[in-house]
Amino acid sequence: MLVIIEENYKISVWCREIVDGLKSEARKKRASLTLSTDIDDIIRNEGDSCVFIVGAETEWLNSAANLVKKSGKHPIILSNQSESDQENGVSRVTEDILGSMSDIMSLFSAKNHTKVALYAHNPDSASDCFKKESFLKAGGQEEDVFQNLGSLEDCFQTFYKNHKEKRYSGIVCTNDFAAISLIRHLHNMDENICGIDVISYSNTLIARCTSPAVSTVKANFKSFGQLAFMIADCIGKGENISGIRIFCDWEIIHRETSSPALTDVNAETKAVSTRSGSFYGDRELMEMMCVEKLLSECDETDIDIIESILGGKKTSEIQESCYLTETAVKYRIKKMKDICHCSSREELKNFLSENIRNITPLRH
Repeated sequence: MLVIIEENYKISVWCREIVDGLKSEARKKRASLTLSTDIDDIIRNEGDSCVFIVGAETEWLNSAANLVKKSGKHPIILSNQSESDQENGVSRVTEDILGSMSDIMSLFSAKNHTKVALYAHNPDSASDCFKKESFLKAGGQEEDVFQNLGSLEDCFQTFYKNHKEKRYSGIVCTNDFAAISLIRHLHNMDENICGIDVISYSNTLIARCTSPAVSTVKANFKSFGQLAFMIADCIGKGENISGIRIFCDWEIIHRETSSPALTDVNAETKAVSTRSGSFYGDRELMEMMCVEKLLSECDETDIDIIESILGGKKTSEIQESCYLTETAVKYRIKKMKDICHCSSREELKNFLSENIRNITPLRH
């Protein structure tokens, strides 16, 4: 089965989870997967009745889907797109963003948050556009949507001018990285965020390890793979199916940046543009994504080493406490430096101290 992946999107944590889910399901079914970022492979692909499409930018997704249809195959998009983007002959696996956004807005309303913002909306992202559409359907206002056009710093500055006047008490962030950035910038402005509820999307590891820990909507992106194969099976067996849309389940995880309303609202729910490229080129975002990659690859020993580095321990002390050889300690630290693009141990220590406030939540 061919999997076409948007080039800019492949570095993201969401893409990695979706692809991991596809690989896992392919192993269960003993099916072969071909991963490619070359859209021309759609034409060259033979034998399959369906093609999986993984990406974020709306124009790219639609172009890839149209090319799949022209080649006589059925496109299955694994991405968050709004209902208005649904076309005949296209299937989709997506998160129930409208459901989660409605519950967030209901929760804010129950807590008397009358000023609510949607923060860091990337207009080139299909997922973010769906979030904006859902935000507006759930009662949000267009004037309270703040765009990220490739710089989280610029996004904050635009937001803060409005925040000084409106004093937002509920903020929905399009992803955890944007939420972490927002909170850091508010602290740098000496803003007291008590009384402000912040809820984002993604449930990344770094969201648990920052301070305050970020409340987030958790969707199981790895399950996208299982659902995509279910669609492919149905398409292969049915002659009169134009397209199938499956919504992935989700839940709101409350941490330090929000709390459930003291009402009956059920917050634990019953899931190619140059501007898109610049979004993934933002230094602040890329640093957080490096930390997320590092944390996703950590075992218990790595966590011990990170704590030791942050505590200023020497290699000999890490050897003793972790029961490792000097070579093993240096190898693990070098791997961390490579992931975080740090040239020295001191640079790594400074990088980690800026981005990780509390690594304890990763311990099992």
